[in-house]
Amino acid sequence: MVATHSDDLPPDLPRPDPTPDSTMGLIHSEPQRPIEFDGNRLADLFTAAAEWLESFEEWRGGPPDVLTVTTEICDDGGPTYRLILLCADTQFEQRRQAP
Repeated sequence: MVATHSDDLPPDLPRPDPTPDSTMGLIHSEPQRPIEFDGNRLADLFTAAAEWLESFEEWRGGPPDVLTVTTEICDDGGPTYRLILLCADTQFEQRRQAP
């Protein structure tokens, strides 16, 4: 099944081929939470993101569900780069229970 979750997309827009064991889509249907890192060195942003991912994994007892990773070049007079981890929002509600 291929889901786009949007009626405003052109009908002739190419859709990804579904894999037999998963559902692919252009837009995730679950609530999302962006985690943003801003700075002037892209390598530093990836380091900061890796450190956050490790601390989140320790806090939750498992890895975060990262839906997408995006980089942007900013030209608004602030930091040069932005790294955004778009994560599933539901995992921020509580820690996993220990077995």
